[in-house]
Amino acid sequence: MNMIEAELLLEDPALWWPNGHGDQPLYQLKVVLEDSATGRQLDARSVRFGVREIRWEQTPGTPADFINPL
Repeated sequence: MNMIEAELLLEDPALWWPNGHGDQPLYQLKVVLEDSATGRQLDARSVRFGVREIRWEQTPGTPADFINPL
């Protein structure tokens, strides 16, 4: 099996929020694999996805080694 990796930059994406907490924007990504000699399309995949941000913040005033309960 051959594997290709690529890193794509999505600057300032609109974040996806859980239902009732904000907008739920989705992005569309389409990847096409072509034969470089002939230009013939060998395969293609498309996917819709959302972008979320998860951040752990220390509660002000707690010791640095204290794990905040959720």
